[in-house]
Amino acid sequence: MSRARTSHGITDLAPGDHLCWFYDTEEEHRAVITPFLRQGLERGEKVLYSVDARTAEAVLAYSRADGLEVEPYLARGQLCILTRDDAYMRQGVFDPDGMVALLRAETARASAEGYTALRISGEMTWGLRGLPGSGRLIEYDAKPNNFFPGSQCLGLCQYDRRRFGPALLLEVLATHPTAMVGTAVYDNFYYLPPQEILGADRPAATLRHCLENLKQRSRAAQALRESEERFRRFFERAPLGYQSLDAEGCFIDVNQAWLDLRGYSCDQVIGRIIVRVDSPIKRITDLRGKTIFFLPPSGMSGHLKPKVPLLDHGLVAGHFVCEPLLGIPRPVRRELGFSVLTTGWDLRGLESCLFGSKN
Repeated sequence: MSRARTSHGITDLAPGDHLCWFYDTEEEHRAVITPFLRQGLERGEKVLYSVDARTAEAVLAYSRADGLEVEPYLARGQLCILTRDDAYMRQGVFDPDGMVALLRAETARASAEGYTALRISGEMTWGLRGLPGSGRLIEYDAKPNNFFPGSQCLGLCQYDRRRFGPALLLEVLATHPTAMVGTAVYDNFYYLPPQEILGADRPAATLRHCLENLKQRSRAAQALRESEERFRRFFERAPLGYQSLDAEGCFIDVNQAWLDLRGYSCDQVIGRIIVRVDSPIKRITDLRGKTIFFLPPSGMSGHLKPKVPLLDHGLVAGHFVCEPLLGIPRPVRRELGFSVLTTGWDLRGLESCLFGSKN
C-alpha cells in the first residue's frame, strides 16, 4: 500500500495499490468502474479489464454513457477488454505464479509502450466455475502483494457479494492491503502479508495479527483523546472567536472569545442558525422559509438600505443554507465546516435577521 488512508473513493487510488472490492448491486458496479476506467485512460495509463459475469459491450457501455469515446483507446491498445481465458487460463489451467509473472511482464510492456502505469481489474466470478486450478484463488490474491508495492501497477479485484460466500470473502479480505466496500476505500487492518497467510501455521499468524491490532487500536484511541484535548484547549483559549456548525448550519459549539464578542451565552446560541450571503443577493429564505432582508458587505453591489447599523466589513461566518429568490439564476453555495468570526455588523442589532430557531 502506497500511503496512509482511512476512507476515500475509487479516484484516490494510485499505482502500487492492490485492493479487493466487495459490491452488492449493479448500480454500485457502474458507479465504480465508470470513473475507474475513465481516470486510467485520461491519466495516460494502460487499462486491462477482464470480463466474466458481464460482456465486453456491457462494460464499454458504462464509459459511452459517461460521454467517453472508447473507440480511439481500443484502437491504439490503451484499453483492452479480456476474457477469463485471455487473462487467467492462458495455459488451460490457472497458475498463481504464472499470473504474477504476467503482471510483471505487462507492467514492463505498458512502460515500454509509453504509458504512465498499468491499471487492471478483473471480475473474479470465474473462480466459482470449477475451472482447473481455480482452487488456488486465495494463493493468487496473496502472492502479488510481493509485487505491487512500489510498482507502476494498480490492481482491483472485483467480488460480487451476491455470488461469493462469506467464508471465501473473509479469506479474500485477508489477502488485500486495501479494501473497497461499495464505493468507499479503506486501509485494511485485516490484511496478512503473503508469508503469513500462505505459511504453515495460518491460525497462529492470524492470532498474532489480531492481538497486535488490539494494541494498535488502543494506542490510536489514546492519541485521538490527546489530540482532542489539545484542540479543546486551543479552542477555548483562543483570542479569536471560533464557531462550529452542523450540516444544517446550526451552532454546535462556540468558544468564550466568540461569546464575549457577541455578548451572548451558550444557551442563547447552541442549536440556532446563522445565515450569511457572499453574493449580491438581497433576499434569501432559510430552511424554515423565513425571509431576511439585509445589505451585502461593503465592496459588493447593492443599494438596499440596511435595517440595522452597518459598521465596516460585515459578518465572516462561512456557513449558510439558503436559496435565492427574485429570479436570480445563480445557485447559492452551501458552506459547511469551521469558521472564524470577526467584527463588522452591529451583531446584536442583527439578531432578528441573522438568527432563526431550529423549531
